[in-house]
Amino acid sequence: NVLDRFDMLDCKPVATPLATGVKLLKSDCPSSPEDVEAMSAIPYQQAIGAIMYAMQGTRPDIAYAVTALSQFSHNPGHVHWTGVKRLLRYLRGTIDFKLTYAGSPSSPADIRSFPALSGFCDADWGSDLNDRRSITGYVFTLAGGAISWQSKKQPTVALSSVEAEYMASTQATKESLWWRTFLKELGFSIESPTQLFSDSQGSIAL
Repeated sequence: NVLDRFDMLDCKPVATPLATGVKLLKSDCPSSPEDVEAMSAIPYQQAIGAIMYAMQGTRPDIAYAVTALSQFSHNPGHVHWTGVKRLLRYLRGTIDFKLTYAGSPSSPADIRSFPALSGFCDADWGSDLNDRRSITGYVFTLAGGAISWQSKKQPTVALSSVEAEYMASTQATKESLWWRTFLKELGFSIESPTQLFSDSQGSIAL
């Protein structure tokens, strides 16, 4: 329905949500009244909102792209609109993607039969060329599928990749604690520690 709404139903699919190596900049936003008026006819905010609904519900793979593109909703340029259309092309090629969960055939309601709750976190240090802030990303899985994910710009500028990774680990740890508490309230007991995976040796050591 979203693809049809924005005339992208017959578009050519692509393999990635964002083009490799492309940086979205504030300098690409229109500055002249004529350019701003021309872009006002393009349904940028509506497209971002429609895609965000899918991202929040079942599509963690587009979280980073939505975060990057939504920053320019107030004054998008042609480069940003091209990015949104590419994201729609990616969704066209992955329209059958979905989250799947698997339990134990003998006891599907027993959380002890599920693969353990685990999380993965990462940071993209200084990736935003507009303000040099880093991006935090994490995903938590249970029963073989993702149950929680986030891609969000960090509130402060990290002075090193270790600092950026450590802040990402902090956010993921808080999310892990929330899930452990929530599952306990549902009557499931998690006795073992929750594994949190990070690819930063410096952050792990710290």
